[in-house]
Amino acid sequence: MYFQEFSEFGDGAQLWIYPFRDPINEDEASLVKKTLGQFLPNWVSHGVPVEGKFRIHENHFVLLVGQSTAGISGCSIDSSVNNFKDLRDHYGLDGLDRSLVFFRNEKGVIQSRHFQDFQKLVKSGLIDPETNIFDTTITTLGQLRQGKFENPLLDSSYASRFIRFSS
Repeated sequence: MYFQEFSEFGDGAQLWIYPFRDPINEDEASLVKKTLGQFLPNWVSHGVPVEGKFRIHENHFVLLVGQSTAGISGCSIDSSVNNFKDLRDHYGLDGLDRSLVFFRNEKGVIQSRHFQDFQKLVKSGLIDPETNIFDTTITTLGQLRQGKFENPLLDSSYASRFIRFSS
């Protein structure tokens, strides 16, 4: 998975993944595009422009990439997060819920469950070591390009939790 739309960014570019429990429909995608489209041209870090782009991936994830010669400060990151707070607070589009685990079911459809419910699926055997899991905690474009975003559970950041709960 290369993500061609980010080709002008180096592997060290910062990445934020905003996951949405339910698939984003066309109207919601338009809202996300409008919101980020207005924000990105004005994104700065300590007065230095931040070059940023985003992609809505499989209608469940907004991948936001940013880089700046001055680095990206906490305040600049907060300003980008504020866009997602506004989407949540005004339109019910919550891309900030970090208690969700995203995976592909046996038909290849992306689903999400709260961590405790996901653990129950693992224990019951409905989720096995080969089930693909999405790691929404990766932080660089290089990790995305290396395929660390979607991996079998056994190879994911959830593996130690899976092993702990499977015995």
